Amino acid sequence: MVRPGLGFKSMSSARQIICGYEIFAMIRKGQVKRILANDMEAQRTLIASLFAIAA
Repeated sequence: MVRPGLGFKSMSSARQIICGYEIFAMIRKGQVKRILANDMEAQRTLIASLFAIAA
């Protein structure tokens, strides 16, 4: 995580973090096929599978 005001350590990490923010925004807005904006369970399952964590 990046605390506000500290900036990013490198351009590579900045790009990855910003892409992650954008992906979460797209999921929340319902812009991902087969996942509705208000289907929190499907969103949670998708995120868990992307990060390979226990949901």
